[in-house]
Amino acid sequence: MKYWTEGNQIVLITSDHLLFGDYSQAEIRELTTQLDKGVIPNKLTGIPLNYIKDIQLDDRKRRIDIKLGKGSAEKINFKSKQLRDTVFDYIKDNMKIFDLTRPSSSRIWKGYAMALLFIAFIVLLLLTVRQFSGYSPGAKAIGILMTQLSNTLDKTPIVVIGLLIVIWRTVMLVFDLKALTKTLRLTRK
Repeated sequence: MKYWTEGNQIVLITSDHLLFGDYSQAEIRELTTQLDKGVIPNKLTGIPLNYIKDIQLDDRKRRIDIKLGKGSAEKINFKSKQLRDTVFDYIKDNMKIFDLTRPSSSRIWKGYAMALLFIAFIVLLLLTVRQFSGYSPGAKAIGILMTQLSNTLDKTPIVVIGLLIVIWRTVMLVFDLKALTKTLRLTRK
């Protein structure tokens, strides 16, 4: 059992639980007194370690993200990065049920590809809208809107706007990939 306190925050790691919370200073003193005696207070709430699938630390944020089963997640916000790093390092070094890995970039690339496909679809639709006519009321309304946009904008501004959006999305991709290098992940073995 290991615990840390900072300000109104307490974090406790036992052999089978990760407990944490924010309490008043009087409650923190009471909790630490009990913990020093080896008693885990019922007041502390947390997560059983066997529920944790993934623990992620992003160096840009003062929190640890915890992914649980069935898509649920929990976040532990810390007052300082020093406490966050200490807790993460303790879990990494002492909890042998987790392996240290780097997050995959495949999700970032998939989002980028989907954004590019969407941008290409809209640009092509605006460039070729005069060739289509809608038959249903919904298609006619969309056709009228797209025709107005294509009549208002010449083909060159449509292409330029599309290219600017692609450039913006590419810059965001670079930032996302750079941030990924500053992220550590502990995954269940």
